[in-house]
Amino acid sequence: MKASVKTVIIKQALFLITASFIAFIAALYEKRVIPSEEATIRRLCSDASFVVAVLFLSAGLLLFINHWGGFDSFSYAIAKLRHKTKGSYFDYIKEYHAAKKAPSVLFLTTGVVMLVVAICMGIFSMTI
Repeated sequence: MKASVKTVIIKQALFLITASFIAFIAALYEKRVIPSEEATIRRLCSDASFVVAVLFLSAGLLLFINHWGGFDSFSYAIAKLRHKTKGSYFDYIKEYHAAKKAPSVLFLTTGVVMLVVAICMGIFSMTI
């Protein structure tokens, strides 16, 4: 059974959030942070939010680059190696782009929101 695009995107987003949470816990453990050190915890939260933002923005930019044809030659080469296409490159690209939908902006908007949160938390942790 093939999963829908929305399900795949939600699973990937949850994976990225879980990975950043694990990175945050690992950073806390490495620094041996005492819970009363609020400034350090805020700084680590800011760093973890920044990592999540970079991951989401990178994934979103890769989706847009793929949508606009940045990886068409790679997809054609892979299809050619797997013997899934018989036509020329230009025929393959026409069919490939006709079947494509516009990429979701979920990754980009989440990345921008997380980047704003990371910057605000970073500024807040420096002022206190």
